[in-house]
Amino acid sequence: MDRGAAFEMHGWILTDDDIRDIQILLSDKAGSNSLCPMCRQNSWTISRHLIQNTLVLRRFETKSVDSSLGTAGPIYIVISCKTCGNSQFLETEALGFELFKNDQPPVGDEG
Repeated sequence: MDRGAAFEMHGWILTDDDIRDIQILLSDKAGSNSLCPMCRQNSWTISRHLIQNTLVLRRFETKSVDSSLGTAGPIYIVISCKTCGNSQFLETEALGFELFKNDQPPVGDEG
């Protein structure tokens, strides 16, 4: 199963365990005092919904956009500042967050 199909099938709503895992990963990478670049506060929240960017290819000969030519892009965790709303999109692979756990199939599993 490719990542795009898996994303559509599972929707990936983060559990409390997922949120804790992400907090640990963020703490390991950024430390416990990561200030918002907009308001300089340290009050973040992690969205329970993952975001997947779908890349849409343009047909140059017709100048039209055909969504059937799209391809699944990276999957992101969204963190937002509770003070000012500044949001950051963190790529799951770069962060080291394991997308498929327990009942979810691993990437590339056709069964």
